Amino acid sequence: MPRRDPSPTLEGTTLLVCVGAMKAATSWLWARLRETPGVAASPLEEVRFFDARFPRMPLMDVDLLARRRLDFHLRRPGNPIENLRARPAFRASVDRVRMIYDDETYLAPFASLARPGTRVLVHVAPAYAVIGRQGFAFMREHCARRGLALKVLFVMREPVGRLLSHMRFQAQIDPLGDGPALLRDPAIMARSDYRATLEDLDATFPARGCAAPAPRDAGREGLRAALRHSGWRRRAAAATSA
Repeated sequence: MPRRDPSPTLEGTTLLVCVGAMKAATSWLWARLRETPGVAASPLEEVRFFDARFPRMPLMDVDLLARRRLDFHLRRPGNPIENLRARPAFRASVDRVRMIYDDETYLAPFASLARPGTRVLVHVAPAYAVIGRQGFAFMREHCARRGLALKVLFVMREPVGRLLSHMRFQAQIDPLGDGPALLRDPAIMARSDYRATLEDLDATFPARGCAAPAPRDAGREGLRAALRHSGWRRRAAAATSA
């Protein structure tokens, strides 16, 4: 029996994927886009689908993280079935675990959130900055086969400040870790190598398929730039969501 595509209603929709950089206000951007009419973002800030398939210089096992996140929801107080029905993040966590063995599940969380007025889907995952050309090509083809208009957004931050912020973040995870050793860790340093990411993006996507606003602009103008790149229009979104 042929496998059913779980996201037939998304054809013609724009998928805006923010691929980094890490510690460059991508969480702020995800939160603001979730509040925008006509935009649907996964309840999980980072779905981490494409880097699970192309784990170049990973900082963690993202599939193990997905299983632990689902376990967290299963152990929360209350009836698990009622919690599943009431909590979008719980349902999205189930979908993320299914992505371990079924690529077709990737768009399921978006299909469940999309409404007739939805024009843009948002997926934020700074780890994608290092998935390389093969990873970006897989992303492009995966979306094209499902009729999605893919737009990739790469938000850059001044690299030294980004690296220091990243090192502080790692210190919170491992307070006893060797901070200077992070400067010799290829996986850490790759996240500040904007040139490599930009070259991979330029080699994979057409000129208008990728935007790289630099420097970091975590304000209204940064949000407007992301929306313009996605093709979102205020009047169209207001009309379809009314």
